[in-house]
Amino acid sequence: MLEGHAPAPAADALVLAWAATVTRLAAALGWPAPAPRARVRGGHCTLAFTPPPDALLTGTELNEWAWEDTLAGAGYPLPPPRFAPGDLPRDPAGALRELRARAALETRAPLPELAIVPSPDQRVALVTGSNGKTTTTRLVAAMTRAAGCSTAWSCTDGVFHDGDRLERGDWSGPGGAQRVVREAGVACAILETARGGILRRGLGVTGAQVAVVTNVQADHFGEYGVATLADLAAVKLTVTKGLAPGGVLVRNADDPSLRAFAPPHDIACAWFGEHVATIPDTARAAWVGDGHLLLREGGTIHDLGDLRAMPLTAGGAARYNVANLLAAAVTAVALGVPVEVIRTTCAAFGRDPADNPGRLALYRLDGMELLLDYAHNPDGLAGLLSVARSRRPKRLLLLLGQAGNRDDEALTALAQAAWGGDPDLVILKDLEGYQRGRGAGEVAETLAAALRAAGMRADQLHVVLDEAEAVAAAIAWGGPGDLLVLPVHALDARDRVAALLASRGAAPITWDAQEAG
Repeated sequence: MLEGHAPAPAADALVLAWAATVTRLAAALGWPAPAPRARVRGGHCTLAFTPPPDALLTGTELNEWAWEDTLAGAGYPLPPPRFAPGDLPRDPAGALRELRARAALETRAPLPELAIVPSPDQRVALVTGSNGKTTTTRLVAAMTRAAGCSTAWSCTDGVFHDGDRLERGDWSGPGGAQRVVREAGVACAILETARGGILRRGLGVTGAQVAVVTNVQADHFGEYGVATLADLAAVKLTVTKGLAPGGVLVRNADDPSLRAFAPPHDIACAWFGEHVATIPDTARAAWVGDGHLLLREGGTIHDLGDLRAMPLTAGGAARYNVANLLAAAVTAVALGVPVEVIRTTCAAFGRDPADNPGRLALYRLDGMELLLDYAHNPDGLAGLLSVARSRRPKRLLLLLGQAGNRDDEALTALAQAAWGGDPDLVILKDLEGYQRGRGAGEVAETLAAALRAAGMRADQLHVVLDEAEAVAAAIAWGGPGDLLVLPVHALDARDRVAALLASRGAAPITWDAQEAG
């Protein structure tokens, strides 16, 4: 199944051309008639067909190539690059040769080119969930590195090995996982595993020691047949299929969708959560007790320290990062990291802005504060705004936008979360490269309408579609005592914002306990 986007007036004709291309390629590969099916809503197209059971991965490549070839043939610009290795050649003859080769590989077993197994001396963790994936991935990587393990990790920002960036872009799919595991000298591989990659191409790596699911929140409904939290939880829990026998599934005990899951009998369970009552008393687990993070390992309860003194928690205000710390602690100990290393990493991680770039990054400029983050759904935004309000600002500005593949109901929910933070001004933006079938400013107008319906005045809403320009407008509005909440999503925009802050002399603020409001 593929999610495609096209100009609405031409979508039906493009879908017919796509179906013809899929049928032609399937015939050339000797496959049964594929019966292409499509659902079109405005310019949003869900495109599906059934390849042979032993050619599912080749089928996903064929589907994407057919759609992009259809768009190019009609004179429309191709979608943004997926930052994934191994894309098919653009010319039809070359694509068909590659498809034949991949189909032949996929019918054999084992399939090293399609799902790779780590070497026996590698320790691998898969990290998924609706929120907190990147932060948890970076935390676990910091813990394994502090334990002396050469570590590589993949996430939405790229591929890294012991702090050096190897690739830039979104590598949170199976291509990133394989890139990390194949990197020479890697002893620990920490792999952010996003929903889209799972649905389109699978995990890419099997035989992991640990898989962690941070949480399941309402997001991405309506895509790839996902309509409910239970559907989304099932997608996230696919990571259990990437575990080696005896592997450990780490899950959030405070999340009903995850707590209800019954894993295979050969998978061990570990838990994390704020409330000890939800955690089985015989399992490896981490929780909060009397303001401290506690970790149970081997029947012993270890005190990891006062959570309010941990920079990542913003003096205790960032409860979502408390959950990320708990998840990382359980994952790291399951990978063999000593408890003392976990304790010292929790006490220090986040003090340096380079530890977790783009997440909960606080700056001071001309007497105002700027809070940069990646919050991208209602739950994440509500958590970020709670942190912002804990600073007790004179006035609060929020930069607000969303990817175009969310439906109007999801955009309304995001606007309601924004309204709950009681901002004095909202600047609405587009996400460059993430419009996904919507026109320029369409998402911003939908968010504006929802905010007006909630009670926001027209003079409290400004529209600046470019993300970096929107940040510049926010700085121009702000004054001493104000706090600017700036979720910036596109990598290029984040680089431009970083350059802007550097040119203005913005100073990073350390998230120590004394910095909390």
